[in-house]
Amino acid sequence: KLFWETSKIIVAHGTRVLQLANVQDMYASKYKGTALCFVILLRGLAGNYVNFGVFELYGDPSLNDALDITLRLALSIPLNHLMAYQKLARAYFQLIEVLTHNHTAFLVLRDSATFLHIGTSLETGLKSLDVSISSQCAAAVDSLAAFYFNNIVHGESQTPATQSFVSHIQKNPQIFPSILKTLFEI
Repeated sequence: KLFWETSKIIVAHGTRVLQLANVQDMYASKYKGTALCFVILLRGLAGNYVNFGVFELYGDPSLNDALDITLRLALSIPLNHLMAYQKLARAYFQLIEVLTHNHTAFLVLRDSATFLHIGTSLETGLKSLDVSISSQCAAAVDSLAAFYFNNIVHGESQTPATQSFVSHIQKNPQIFPSILKTLFEI
């Protein structure tokens, strides 16, 4: 019940923030609340408070709604703004680490532009001088690589998530070589 209420709050706030037009102080009016939404969802996902498999089993859209609006919020932030605000960047990369580790299928089932944005943000985060951010990005890249290796290289069945992942790689073949190059340059 608690996660349902949390999901409602995230969706309500995210919907309002996404409707904001040009504002003077982006941090106060948009980014501060967005970072808080990232942290709230992160704590709900990483805290092991809920068995998230039951949401899909019972057809409850709460988890997908919260994940979807949070991802839309993340996509609405330009990377240069994301990296300019340390609290926002930390919350974003913590969330992406948890999503790539525990909800990889959700991420890879998004469109290629979204997947490319996430990959680009991970590459940008790897270059961060903040050790926690670069470590979270490395862990997220490791989770994506493990998903690829376990489900595509050694996987025997083609799921929608694996097909989507292969499609993303075919449409953006430079994404992982670029990330790998960045990892070796660190």
